[in-house]
Amino acid sequence: MVDSMKKKAQWLDLMLAYGWAVALVIIVIIAYVYFAVLREANVVETACEFPSTLSCIDAPVGNSTEHSISFRLVNTLGFAITNINGTSKGVANCLSMNTSSAVVSDTTVVKIFLQNCSNDFGVKFDDQVSLRYINKDTGESGEKVGRVVGRSE
Repeated sequence: MVDSMKKKAQWLDLMLAYGWAVALVIIVIIAYVYFAVLREANVVETACEFPSTLSCIDAPVGNSTEHSISFRLVNTLGFAITNINGTSKGVANCLSMNTSSAVVSDTTVVKIFLQNCSNDFGVKFDDQVSLRYINKDTGESGEKVGRVVGRSE
């Protein structure tokens, strides 16, 4: 009888010593779920990946009120380009493109605006972007395909 009471006392002592830590972990997990801290859109990393001849210099930014995605590229093609246009395919599925400059010289930064996108607030976008351009000197057309990943704000 005395042994069974000692075992009960040991169990009670263990619960009092470590039970608060287990309860605290459960409360934190419930709070994370309630406040959506672990929601996918909150832990999305941004990425801008293009071939080395058109290098991204910052992360893409999605704007849900203007239905657009913007990012900056550096032209390292070795020649000036003009008539830059394109589209994206993926979650945002942007239908048109605009640039901050009509002619982009070699090693010049250009801001790209993907427009008419279907990006909602807080939703992750992962799109394949096709950029078409014309070599200003020769008149030859070219295309580069890249990828933008982020979250609309």
